[in-house]
Amino acid sequence: MTRRIAFALCIALAASSSALAQSTSATIRGTVVDDTGGLPGASIVAQETGTGFSFSATTGGDGSFVLAGLRPGSYDITVSMPQYKPAAKRMTVLVGQNIDLDFRLTARPRLRGERDRRGRAGGGREDVPDRDQHHVGADPHAAPERPQLPELRGPGAGVP
Repeated sequence: MTRRIAFALCIALAASSSALAQSTSATIRGTVVDDTGGLPGASIVAQETGTGFSFSATTGGDGSFVLAGLRPGSYDITVSMPQYKPAAKRMTVLVGQNIDLDFRLTARPRLRGERDRRGRAGGGREDVPDRDQHHVGADPHAAPERPQLPELRGPGAGVP
């Protein structure tokens, strides 16, 4: 009889410890890509909307990331990387949930002298004139010249 009670206690303890081992948090994993493939070094931040508490990660060499240990709740998830427009998504995570979440970033126009992630220099924005080509020898901040108007003569023109 004592052996049966001891055996039953062992089974009860084993069952309760496996119940306690279940995860009380969530995990978000995914990739950040552009038109050429995975983006290493992108920053991912998951900010809990109710508390402002945030979790962060950086993408690996293949553009993959993992945000583990997220408490259940609603999150604003943002991805940013220099030379790219940031991306954001809002989602709710539940206890024990494993979520796959991918982002595709779009390159923003590079400014003059700025380099892309592969080290190529930017050629400048199209809406900003190149002073070297369009304003040779002129002060780019000077007021534009006034056009010459034809001289008015005759009665009523105020010129004798």
